[in-house]
Amino acid sequence: MVVESGYAPKVLAIVEGPMDALAVGELPGCTGIAIMGISPSEETIYHLLTYAKRYGTIMFIADRDQLHGMFNVQTRVLFKAQLMGLDSFYGGSLITLDRKDFACYNYSERNEMLLNE
Repeated sequence: MVVESGYAPKVLAIVEGPMDALAVGELPGCTGIAIMGISPSEETIYHLLTYAKRYGTIMFIADRDQLHGMFNVQTRVLFKAQLMGLDSFYGGSLITLDRKDFACYNYSERNEMLLNE
């Protein structure tokens, strides 16, 4: 599931579920991709990388109980990028949360996390 804000692309956030992707997509210039858990298919990773080319910042946002799982996703994405010849893909940042998931934060908290505004 992809949720785009409709503004010029700034931040691509990889999240576990659709509610988190919706929470990301509310922010101007942010796109959330819900990978529906922590075991995305190869097709999902390929799709994610086609989107990643358009963004200056890529963030992987782990639910509080899935830090290790999202780290594995980040590693798989980086490996696939290398196989695809996307040498400029740097792998993104991994954000850990102190609440259950990204959707638990209010708009201003999400804005601060992703856009530093």
